[in-house]
Amino acid sequence: MSMHINYSLFQNGKAKAVTMSYDDGVFQDIKLIEIFSKHGIKSAFHLNGGLFGDTIGRPRIPKDEMAQV
Repeated sequence: MSMHINYSLFQNGKAKAVTMSYDDGVFQDIKLIEIFSKHGIKSAFHLNGGLFGDTIGRPRIPKDEMAQV
């Protein structure tokens, strides 16, 4: 008995993928999102609610602007 296994797991029969993930909603993410959108690249951005409004370290996108970005 022969068994055929389909390893094409992604759209258009692609068997491999690259994932991109970014953290904390810093202002540099806005430019990155623009570049990804221009080229049809999907990504995930983790937004740490505990850092909203944090001004220490890298400035972050304000909570009320997150949905717009």
